[in-house]
Amino acid sequence: MRASNFFASAIFVSLVSLASQAQTPVKLAVEPGARVVTPTGIINVYTSPFAAPFWLVGPASYSGETIYTFSFAGPVWLWWKSDCPIGTYTIIYGAVPGYITPPSQTFVLSAGNVISFSGSYESYGFRSASPSALSFTYQMGQALPQPQVVSVVTPGGSQQFTAYPYGNVPWLSVTPAFAKTPTSLLVTVHPEALSEGTYQALIMISFDQNYQPLGVPVTLVVLATPQLQVTPTSLSFSYQAGGSPPDGQKLYISSLYKNVNVSVSSSVGWLNASASGTTPLSATAWVEPNGLGAGTYYANITIMGSSAANSPMTVPVTLVVAPAPAPPANMAVVNGASMDRMVAPCSIATIFGTNLAQKQAAASTSPLPFTLGGASIKVNGKSVPLFFASPGQLNFQIHCNINSGLFQVEVNNGIASGWTTVQVAPAAPGLFLWQDRWIAAQNQDGTVHGEYNPAKPDSVVTVYFTGQGLLDHAISMNQPAPMDQLMRPLIKPTVTINGQEAELLFAGLTPGSIGLAQLNVRVPDLPPGEYPMVVTMNGVSSNSAIVCIGEEY
Repeated sequence: MRASNFFASAIFVSLVSLASQAQTPVKLAVEPGARVVTPTGIINVYTSPFAAPFWLVGPASYSGETIYTFSFAGPVWLWWKSDCPIGTYTIIYGAVPGYITPPSQTFVLSAGNVISFSGSYESYGFRSASPSALSFTYQMGQALPQPQVVSVVTPGGSQQFTAYPYGNVPWLSVTPAFAKTPTSLLVTVHPEALSEGTYQALIMISFDQNYQPLGVPVTLVVLATPQLQVTPTSLSFSYQAGGSPPDGQKLYISSLYKNVNVSVSSSVGWLNASASGTTPLSATAWVEPNGLGAGTYYANITIMGSSAANSPMTVPVTLVVAPAPAPPANMAVVNGASMDRMVAPCSIATIFGTNLAQKQAAASTSPLPFTLGGASIKVNGKSVPLFFASPGQLNFQIHCNINSGLFQVEVNNGIASGWTTVQVAPAAPGLFLWQDRWIAAQNQDGTVHGEYNPAKPDSVVTVYFTGQGLLDHAISMNQPAPMDQLMRPLIKPTVTINGQEAELLFAGLTPGSIGLAQLNVRVPDLPPGEYPMVVTMNGVSSNSAIVCIGEEY
């Protein structure tokens, strides 16, 4: 037999001695017919509880999958290999869905021996998050959704995990962020800054061990159902029987989140309010109280808004009807400054009484109005302008071209009239008072004259009065005195201070004023003190007013 697989010559191996540096040849003779044997061993791979893939890395590399077979111990999943080169081997197990992959293993295979790798796959078990998904709904303008709870459990005891919203989701939060199973997570949404729409996110639950992470989907629906808004939220009207109806009032209607179509209506006949259109808009409400008796009435204005969450809205309305007032009574016409019963043409007069006007009002324009606070006055059948009106007092101007005598005065309070008389004289001077005592005047430097700001001797004070009578130039009632022409009374006044006649530099209407006159008087040389001033015209003396004279310096 020819031994083609055997060496037919000798092999010589030289060994070198490091100490002596001498070479000692050693001869290894392989005779023809002898065979070289490579050391090997056997590798077994077991997996449970099923077949699984693997990779072996070492002096030789193997891969495969265990198969179901029988052994003395019973059925197993096995892969084996004989004649494996000796050395160190590492096994890597393949992943099986739903199971924890066994860790890698390393063993040393020696000649003639067997090494066995065993990989046990453990199920992930009943990891769960309950509920498995969350849903929130938020209505803009309403209360925020309540937080929801997710319960997390794992098999085989407590497991650490981390919980967090996946990605950049500022409207979603979960607490606690770090915990151990079993536990509960609190999931909260923050939709305040979101617009209408549907939002989706994912809460991730990641475990420290080889468990696959859990994901809990979260859906948030933001609804922008509009909300009606109305200003004011209630209305109130007052009416006096027999008088003019009160003015209408505005309602301003808008809506949050989106515009809506609205309609406005009232619930009773005496209340009117109607409008329709798209927000924002306004509606006018007014009352028709004629025929209603004295009392308090209630009604509602209804505002309907298409698709508005708070539709319909109601605006409560209150109407107070007061009894018809009595006609003006207990009237007396007096000088507007002195309160004497005598007045003069083109001057200021006052009527005191009851039920003179419906409300208090003061004129704010020039020329003056002929109706004020619901009141109007006629003197000798001719309307006169009013400075001020209240239920107890009327201030007005007398005609500028009226003669002397006793004349009828009619006062109408807007509902009924009353009558009285007035005595008109050619002149009826009356001094205006300040704080019911001091002369209403200005010192020469333009400051207000008074107890703590007296006039100096030989200075000029401007004293204000009325009742000057007819003038040297024509002027119409309700016409301000011109600024470019002085208007002097036809009857020259005299002025006394402490019974001593004072020098009068000017007497006439105050430029720019209606019915107001002035006296420019030089202060006599009197010791410091308080002295009475009196003006006399055509034998008629005014009321007395106090002038304060200070020291000259």
